[in-house]
Amino acid sequence: MKNPKVEELHELALQVFQVFTAEDLNCMVDDVPPTTRFLRFLDLMRQVLQVDPDEPRALSNIAQMARVLSLDESRQAAERLVQIEPSYHNYAVLGRILLQAGDFERAGNALDEALALGSDFYLWMDLAVARANAGRLQEALDCVEKGLRLAEAEHDVKAAVGLRDQILRNLDRVHGGKP
Repeated sequence: MKNPKVEELHELALQVFQVFTAEDLNCMVDDVPPTTRFLRFLDLMRQVLQVDPDEPRALSNIAQMARVLSLDESRQAAERLVQIEPSYHNYAVLGRILLQAGDFERAGNALDEALALGSDFYLWMDLAVARANAGRLQEALDCVEKGLRLAEAEHDVKAAVGLRDQILRNLDRVHGGKP
């Protein structure tokens, strides 16, 4: 049974979100402060979690959007979300938050969980970055190669080749070319 207060808060949040402009979302991709509408939306999602701490829509929104303000809040929401709804998308979000936070081992673990449920080029590239930053260069190279196989039909191969070349240079520098 749906909680009427949760539904009311989601309706208010939807009204705020429906008038979002590019300016409201710029803080997620550029280094600009969040707008009042963006902050209002997050506040409404936090209010939902005060009523129902396990509400998946609010957890998902906070996991994806709060990272512009607090990686810790974003990470906590994503961690709770994968406990409630362990899905490809939710593990991918958690992995990317952990990657952004510099927690490369845990990021790799979350991305592995996502890849066990589905596969895409960008996830393989994120896992390659996590593995490379964790010093696991051969595994990073393997991830790039897997991503490249997907990229040939779907995505920009140039980005994957650049990442592969960077990892190979690091391998050569660190291990004299040996993994």
